[in-house]
Amino acid sequence: MEVQRHAIEATTQDPGRIISEYRQDPRSFDGRYVAADLFKEMFAEYRESAESRNRYNNAVHNSAAVLASALYGENLSAPREEGRGTVYLLSGSPGAGKTSMVLKQNVLPADALMVYEGQLSNFDTSREKIERAIAAGARPHIIVVHARSEEALDNTLRRYYEEGRGSSIATIAQIQGGLPDSIQQLATQFGNALMLDIIDVRDRANPVHLRGFDNIDVLRSEGTNEHIKQRLQARIDELRDGNRISDGAYRQAAGQAPGQRVNVDRERDPRHPGNERERVSAQGSRESAVLSADGASSVRGVQRQQSALRITDSKLAQGKVAGQVIEITDTHVLVQTGRNDAVRFARSELSGAVRNGQRIELEFKAADQQHAHQQSKQSVDQSRQREIQQVRSHKQGFDGP
Repeated sequence: MEVQRHAIEATTQDPGRIISEYRQDPRSFDGRYVAADLFKEMFAEYRESAESRNRYNNAVHNSAAVLASALYGENLSAPREEGRGTVYLLSGSPGAGKTSMVLKQNVLPADALMVYEGQLSNFDTSREKIERAIAAGARPHIIVVHARSEEALDNTLRRYYEEGRGSSIATIAQIQGGLPDSIQQLATQFGNALMLDIIDVRDRANPVHLRGFDNIDVLRSEGTNEHIKQRLQARIDELRDGNRISDGAYRQAAGQAPGQRVNVDRERDPRHPGNERERVSAQGSRESAVLSADGASSVRGVQRQQSALRITDSKLAQGKVAGQVIEITDTHVLVQTGRNDAVRFARSELSGAVRNGQRIELEFKAADQQHAHQQSKQSVDQSRQREIQQVRSHKQGFDGP
């Protein structure tokens, strides 16, 4: 590809010129904010339009990554101002809101030697960056912005329409699925020489700031790579089938080659207010039927839905948990609490007998700041007929309307 060849030639023949141009870009904070995505903007063919950003994103990606690594090294070796000794390694899935969460009020942290935005889901490449920072006498500090996978996807779709640069569901899944194990390995490797902050924005209205490697399990809340990918595939299929995203938006999210043009129409634009209302309404419908008309367990629907559920261990549950039992085994009970959410309980946590389709309600109260001890009470519907009537009133079950 011609654009890829031009990018490689420019990067190998005169990287200093491109890095100098990058430092002059006000978005780079004189080169102290290092990001491959911003380096892509240094290539004229890429930045020409939203369509060109989508079409040439892969073509310039490797060159941009090489330049970002080179600037990372330059910043480490350059004389530094007093009080600027921390290298912030900013990570999280595309669409999580990393830049906006960390670069508050459009300034870098006061003690930042630099902020390097990149992915830490690969242990080997992450270790190399941290080793370089420590060798240069800097303090490496990881910041992970942790969002719900579906929200991150929706944000990348909006960015696709605005800038032409979205993200594939495979990338989101790989990063979110791989981060916990990679960071755990980094903690073992570097110990107290490395710091970790997690900004948990799964509830955007109430972000939670967590410090320390004891909180790594929070990053596992969205599931494994494969689990996340299945959910996001279902999400983009739903948006496409409902004519709420364009073919171009679907193709880039699915990791397919772009078409001939980027189509932005109001009916398929996720930024359109009408579609936003539809999306909120769909997400706000928190109940799904798990019983057939005769009250029996809908096994096929449950099995199909479980692959798309975000499952949380009961040890991480807080406040009131209410929902419907969708699976019972010898060791655990799975309770669906929302359209895409479920909580897994150990059998010993539930008093008395439970059955598929039963609605239960449990309440968890924190005993202290370190460990949340669980106190639960079970509320069971006594009337089977009432359950059936409630199910019949739902407009949508696992098998659709």
